Amino acid sequence: MRYRARCTTIAALTVVAGLAHADVSKQDCVDANTKAQALERDGKLRAAKEALLVCASASCPTIVKDDCTQQLDAVNRKLPSILFEVKDADGNDVTAVAIVMDGQPLADQVGAAAIPVDPGDHVFTFTMSGSAPVTRRFLLREGDKDRRKRVVVVTAMHVALPTH
Repeated sequence: MRYRARCTTIAALTVVAGLAHADVSKQDCVDANTKAQALERDGKLRAAKEALLVCASASCPTIVKDDCTQQLDAVNRKLPSILFEVKDADGNDVTAVAIVMDGQPLADQVGAAAIPVDPGDHVFTFTMSGSAPVTRRFLLREGDKDRRKRVVVVTAMHVALPTH
């Protein structure tokens, strides 16, 4: 089963990398490989993955492509992902929520799939029209896959009004 999943991943990678980076030069391949290794050492796994997609493309020399494909498999195993379950005060699912991580946009809306993020301590801010932003801090470790976090956003309609 694990072999089948890996073959499927490699096949999908080959198609995606081949289409997205069909005109990559030999030097681009080597540079992307070198860059990916430095990024991985620095814990920037998302950026390392992007560089590895370049050097795993069909137009790269076989030795570089094979090395990048192996590195990509290792980075994918280490790359944590988080799945947000955003609810309103009544417990209903909410998707029209923008997510910012460490001050940088992460997603325009909440989806049904986990989002890959670099390992480390991150501050997430959830913004929805008609509600105050909600900020949460989560520590994500290497290999932490599909971590589920529930976030409740409160709209102005659910804020109790003071009585006189």
